[in-house]
Amino acid sequence: MRKDACYAAFTNASSPGRPPRCDHQLSSQVTKRQCCCVLGQGWGNPCEPCPVRTSSEAL
Repeated sequence: MRKDACYAAFTNASSPGRPPRCDHQLSSQVTKRQCCCVLGQGWGNPCEPCPVRTSSEAL
């Protein structure tokens, strides 16, 4: 399992052509599952949103 940065906050781009933004990087790198199921809202580089915790993708 790949480990990468986990972010406490994820913001979609406010205008076309701008990338989404992750803020408040947590201190250690974790797997996507660890980040998204427990800790954060965004994961990886480039930053991607975590799936909704109640979705089948999150399970």
